[in-house]
Amino acid sequence: MSFTKITDTLNVHQARADRPTESASVLKVLFDTDVNTIKTRFNAFVDETASVVDGSSGADNVSITQVSAFTSASVQAILEEINTRITAVTDSASGADYIGSTAVTGVTGATVQSQIESIKSLIDTANGLITDGSNALTTHKTSSDHDSRYYTETEVDALDVANVKLTGVQTVAGVKTFSSSPIVPVPTTDLQASTKKYVDDSVTTLDTDLQGQITTDVAALATHKTSADHDSRYYSETEIDSNIYTKTQVQTSGSSSVHWDNLTNVPPLADNSWQPPVADLTALAAVTGMSDGDLRVVLDIDVVYTYDLTTTAWVVIGASGSGISDHGSLVGLGDDDHAQYLRTDGSRDLTGNQSFAGFESKNMLVEKLATAPTSAEARLWYDTANHQLKIYNGTSWVNTTGVGSVKQDIEIVATAGQTAFDISIGSTQSYDINVNLMNVYLKNANGYYELLDADSYTETDSETITLLAGATLNDEYYFKWTKNVASVVNSIVDGAITNAKLASDIKVGSLTTLTTASKASAVGAINEVDAKGLVDDTTPELGGELDAGSHTIGFTEYDNGNSSTADTIDWKLSNKQKSALTGNCTFTFTAPSNPCSLLLKLTQDGTGSRTATWPATVKWPGGTAPTLTTTASAIDIISFYWDGTNYYGMSSLAFS
Repeated sequence: MSFTKITDTLNVHQARADRPTESASVLKVLFDTDVNTIKTRFNAFVDETASVVDGSSGADNVSITQVSAFTSASVQAILEEINTRITAVTDSASGADYIGSTAVTGVTGATVQSQIESIKSLIDTANGLITDGSNALTTHKTSSDHDSRYYTETEVDALDVANVKLTGVQTVAGVKTFSSSPIVPVPTTDLQASTKKYVDDSVTTLDTDLQGQITTDVAALATHKTSADHDSRYYSETEIDSNIYTKTQVQTSGSSSVHWDNLTNVPPLADNSWQPPVADLTALAAVTGMSDGDLRVVLDIDVVYTYDLTTTAWVVIGASGSGISDHGSLVGLGDDDHAQYLRTDGSRDLTGNQSFAGFESKNMLVEKLATAPTSAEARLWYDTANHQLKIYNGTSWVNTTGVGSVKQDIEIVATAGQTAFDISIGSTQSYDINVNLMNVYLKNANGYYELLDADSYTETDSETITLLAGATLNDEYYFKWTKNVASVVNSIVDGAITNAKLASDIKVGSLTTLTTASKASAVGAINEVDAKGLVDDTTPELGGELDAGSHTIGFTEYDNGNSSTADTIDWKLSNKQKSALTGNCTFTFTAPSNPCSLLLKLTQDGTGSRTATWPATVKWPGGTAPTLTTTASAIDIISFYWDGTNYYGMSSLAFS
């Protein structure tokens, strides 16, 4: 079998005119036909060359010029002849007889076969010599007829007994001096040597054990001082404590060991009206079987009471038994035993309506809380979190404060590190802490004022706002607050401000100011609409299509800085982001909340040749990621469509 030649005409395009009249599809077929024919023929050639089929292998198809001593004319046949000769084992015609070898000193022959035979002969001769020599050595090693430079076995054995060995048990006599300290194992018997470290560790362990024993002994002493296992001449702490009566124990009624009824040798009292004392007023009220004129001491307040049988009540008297006529001499007035009176500490609620009979209630504050109290219709509450006075209308809390009527503001350019800002500069305006609505804005790079979080500053006093972090030189701050005017609170003119006006007049990007026209429409009602009342909506939804008209909708390009070898792109921060490649970078994506289009600008650093490895959720056309531009400082832009599951990417490369 031989290779198949290409006989097809492959230059059909040469016959075409310089401006072919055929359609593009016809020309495509002509060009594709030539290319496919070449491809088919070339693949057939490759298959024929790679074939290993016996009789039609690639080697069968490759011819060879005549080789001396061989009769074959193809590579395959020559290889088969070589194999036959190499594997032959016929004497004088084996494979080794055909393989030549360079001369080896002491060995005869010019082929592998002949040199092996020569080596065998030499080995046979040497074996005989070794056998004879072995017998001679056995006798010679113990005799003295040898070179004086060497020891005989007998001499070596004698020396061995006299020397210290590396192993085994020996007794060494005399004093031995070592140039360095020997290393010995951990001792296990009394007379074995030990190292300094072993001794040090033992001392440390002993010290630890002693410290532990001391701690245990101290604890035992603490226990022992209250136990009874000691010299009977002394009282333990427990015994001493058990014989000391506290005031509480003395005042305890009933089964107390020091109750009046249990005492002996009671001193005589003034008369028989004195009865045993009681612990407190509750115990006094529980006494039964009273007689008119009974006297009892209430121990917890040290007051003497007498029983009035007519009124069936206990009455406070003086220590001498005479009545108290001076109110200042009364004791126990701190007790909450007069429920008909209000308490000055506010701990007792009114149980009915209170009438002021036309008199003023001065210096009275409305309840101040950061969160709403229990709701009750007509209840007032000052919301300290939002600085608003609210009233409950039976359904919900209603803000009665009004959102500003007179605007006061000031712009201040900061010095480096400035924290305190005087808002009364150049005027008499001031700010009432926890009453006025204060907004603080910082101008951003786009020239818009952005509202700062209330946590980033404190309202120091009526003229000072203090930032928690120092300002940067030339930062522009805008302080804006409102003062309520009673005549206009809750008097917004109907129709003065509408949703349509708010939607069209609030400045995109700042949400701080209304146009002059809208302000004018609210004259007499509200001088300024403040952005404080606008709450950020993190999940806004449009009620229909958004038409920007002749305006653009911009995005802030988020800068992820230098990528290093790993960079996380949080798509919730912006649809447009950039990263400077400073290493072969593996990217991680944080998904946006909803499907959207995304752009990532990649810039090579001054070295260039930085590569990118993308998340598994990124899908590319044809399943192959783009090769980034490797030139130093090169710019590539990668765009993605996020469908909620995968990022479908496209690349725009090598911007210049």
